[in-house]
Order: sequence, then structure tokens, then C-alpha cells
Amino acid sequence: MQAQLQELLQTVSLPEGWGHKMLAQVDAWQMEEQKGIISFAQNSEVKLLETEQRLDKLINSFLDGTIEKSAYLKKKDELIKLKMELIQKKSDFGQKGKLWLEPMREWLDSLSYADKLIAKPDFSEIKSFLEKIGTNRFLKDKKVRMDFVAPYALISKYKGLAAETKLGRIKNKKGDEVKNTTSPVWWRISESNRRPLACHASALAS
Repeated sequence: MQAQLQELLQTVSLPEGWGHKMLAQVDAWQMEEQKGIISFAQNSEVKLLETEQRLDKLINSFLDGTIEKSAYLKKKDELIKLKMELIQKKSDFGQKGKLWLEPMREWLDSLSYADKLIAKPDFSEIKSFLEKIGTNRFLKDKKVRMDFVAPYALISKYKGLAAETKLGRIKNKKGDEVKNTTSPVWWRISESNRRPLACHASALAS
């Protein structure tokens, strides 16, 4: 049983070098996100300042009697609503990167932990780890089998793709073999996990 569980663990282990390259890609994405956040924050501050100035001008116009009360109240509500929307968008944008960058880092950390379990097997830890990343465990031909949840399920797919790439057997949708691919296989699995809707790696940290 222990040997079978170790074999399952091997299924979700990354080939040597992939983890570091994928982590470097996450770092690059994080830098992009940070630049975007800074730019967005600066633009938001400009728009907020402009809205405040328009509010001040509107109030002065009302006090000077150059605008009717009904028109003043309507325009004031519009500007206050715009101001609150800008503040909310600024806050939401600042949290955007965390929704996928942090889970992806946790996922890569969990794969690093899987490598440690492969190097120094601990039956109870391997069993616990697999229970968190897989479902539908069953016996078939006296072997333990299970379905891995996303994004762990993608690993075996891309490992197979990497092997085919080395052999020059990658095929397009028509079934024709192609010699070159547009990006390294390790990058494609990183891209597949970009902005995940759910990442079970967070459960591993608990």
C-alpha cells in the first residue's frame, strides 16, 4: 500500500527545474501586478481629486445662487456616487493580485512539500497529503487509484506533453506532428493556473 501511495505522489511531482522556473514566472507576474496597481492608484487619485474639485465648484455655485437647488442636489448625488465608486474600485484593484498569486504560491509550496515526502517518505503524511489533493479513491486491479483535483490534475498531463516534446511527437488539432512549440511546457502549466477560481493548496496550509 505504501509503495502505491508513493507512486501516486510521484504523479503530482514536478520534473526537476520546473518548480523554480514556475516560481520565477509568478514573481514576474507579481511585478506586473504591482506596476499595474501603482498606475491604477495614481490614476484613481487624479480622478478623485478632480471629483472633489467638481464638488467644491458645485457647492460654491449653489451658495452663489447660480444653480437651482434641485439641479444642485441631483449633480451632488452623481458626484458623490462617482467618488464612492472610485474609492471602491481602488480598494478592489489592490486585492486583485492576491486572488490568484497567493494561491498559486501556496500550490507551488505544496508541490515542494510533495518532493520532500518523495525524498523522505512518511506513510501517514503521504496519505494525508493525497487525501487533500485527490478524490474518488478506489481499488482497481489491486491498485489504489484516485482522481486529482485541479490544478494537481494538470501535472501528469503536462509531464506527458514534455516527454512528447522531447521526442518530437507533439500534434496539432488535426493530428499532424509539429516540431516546435510556442512556449516551454513548464510555462504552459503556470499559465493554466493563472488566476485560478479555486486552489486546494490553501487547504494544505491548514
